[in-house]
Amino acid sequence: MVSSHAAIVFFLVAASSLLSYGEAAPKMTAVAADYGYPADYGYAAGSKLGPENWGKLSPAYKLCGDGKKQSPIDIVTKQAISNPNLDSLNRTYTASDGTLVNNGKDILASHLT
Repeated sequence: MVSSHAAIVFFLVAASSLLSYGEAAPKMTAVAADYGYPADYGYAAGSKLGPENWGKLSPAYKLCGDGKKQSPIDIVTKQAISNPNLDSLNRTYTASDGTLVNNGKDILASHLT
């Protein structure tokens, strides 16, 4: 049987973790807004945040609407360096259970070990 003291400690730790998590999302949104970018954009065609509307989401994304830059992420291709002498990618890993979540913008991976 779990002592009441242990149960109270567990509850307090769990509650503080949830409160901390709840405060993190608004802080991340504020950082994006501080740089003049909207916090949200998406890749689902036909949605209000989808690619056909990127040019309207922020003045910083204007070129997306003009068909000149198709992503709100600044990919500077002139600075990319190709190295044909690189060896093949060697993927060595152990299989594990996990969950992939597509939130419309990112693919999130949660690995259970």
